[in-house]
Amino acid sequence: MFEVIVNGVLQTKAQAGVSVTTITQDGNLTHIGGSTRQPSGSEVLDGLNAIAAAAHEISALGTVSYQAFLKRDAEQHVRLVGTEGLADQVDTWTWRVEGEVLVLEDTVRHPPRTDVRIAKYRRVSSDISAALPSGGGGTPNFTGVWRGQKTLEPNNKLALRISQNGAQVTISGGFWRSSPGPIDSLGKVTWVDDPGPKGRAPQFRKAGYSYDDPMMYTYTMILTGEIIVLTQEANWKAPCAQHFGTEIAIWRLTRSDP
Repeated sequence: MFEVIVNGVLQTKAQAGVSVTTITQDGNLTHIGGSTRQPSGSEVLDGLNAIAAAAHEISALGTVSYQAFLKRDAEQHVRLVGTEGLADQVDTWTWRVEGEVLVLEDTVRHPPRTDVRIAKYRRVSSDISAALPSGGGGTPNFTGVWRGQKTLEPNNKLALRISQNGAQVTISGGFWRSSPGPIDSLGKVTWVDDPGPKGRAPQFRKAGYSYDDPMMYTYTMILTGEIIVLTQEANWKAPCAQHFGTEIAIWRLTRSDP
């Protein structure tokens, strides 16, 4: 676990919109938790956290980078969009290690301006138990019937029945075909779903792309207090109508009576 220092001052979440960061690494892949800035809405924050928590490869230069594409409407409300071409703001996070210090370069490009914020982190613990949703040790309890809706789309409802045996969960009622993985050390459940060939209709296809395996879904599920945050990351390798690149969708679910 790390804490953040900006301009030489130890930051709290209230000061900088940055929480204590937990980073896990598996070989050449990293997962970053609690590192994003607080934007204008919780739906956007959930999406940014999901992007950071996804698997990011360490480059040949020893850096880890990822981006988010944001769009403002006429009322200046911010939402995540799938591609840079649809965005009027591009956020790029680049992490690197300098000696015993972890440096985050946060670049916000919103033409005609580009803002750069440098934060430095120092390690405070190699024990990730404090980052568990249960507050330290133990396994979160997902058991129950959960109902909710997709953020920004209140008519897109979802109801799930979840049973749990230790760290393994079973979900019924979802729209995926694969089974979720076990609860990991950070209290998160992740699984990948291949929906099979899509976009075969001529009006949805573009020349030069293969539609044998055009896209893949990655789902993550975490328990935050009494709310399940379910994130769907759609990776479109071939365009299908208006879909292409990475698209993030989020459902927030609460326990309900069966």
